[in-house]
Amino acid sequence: MFRILLISILLLTTPAWAKDNFKLTPSSGHQAVKASIQNYDPAHFTINLKKAANISVNKKAPTYAIYTKASMPAQCADYRGDDIAYQKPDRFHRVFDFSQRPDVIRALDKYGCVVIYNKPKLPPSKS
Repeated sequence: MFRILLISILLLTTPAWAKDNFKLTPSSGHQAVKASIQNYDPAHFTINLKKAANISVNKKAPTYAIYTKASMPAQCADYRGDDIAYQKPDRFHRVFDFSQRPDVIRALDKYGCVVIYNKPKLPPSKS
């Protein structure tokens, strides 16, 4: 129920020009990463990667096709042209700030897959 409410709010508050204009790319050629969504809050959107499907994931792959369906879709929303960094609070979780990019959440809901560059946000340096 909360998920439906959150998605409804995002759709109502998103400008018309930003709705469902997703560029698609074939999922092949990107490192497949199976994920489950743990937090739908756009400011702290969190995915869990602790899945058997991810045992052999290349952590140094240039791009990831992050998918939430039972199997990898043939097409994914392509976000390689966007600056989408993520935080790694631990080994299996990734946290994104999509507060200004609700379209990424909509693309993941619609296609079950998004392609992003492997670009973790580095923690502040301790000088």
